[in-house]
Amino acid sequence: MEVIAKDKNLAKTIMSFTRSTLLHIGYKGRKSTAGNLAILFSPSDFGGGKAYEFSVHHLIEVVSEKEVYKIW
Repeated sequence: MEVIAKDKNLAKTIMSFTRSTLLHIGYKGRKSTAGNLAILFSPSDFGGGKAYEFSVHHLIEVVSEKEVYKIW
């Protein structure tokens, strides 16, 4: 999961809450309460620093990706 927020503390809070909720949430057919996530890193939550950058590609209307990206 990735969380982008207005400050680091808010991002950490949202990540912690979401991870904990998904780890222990119940669902139909569940056979175990040991967890529902595969966590690849230890510690599971870490800050990546400033990562978000606005991209003009969000504003471009295209018919085909070939108009914007070079396809090899």
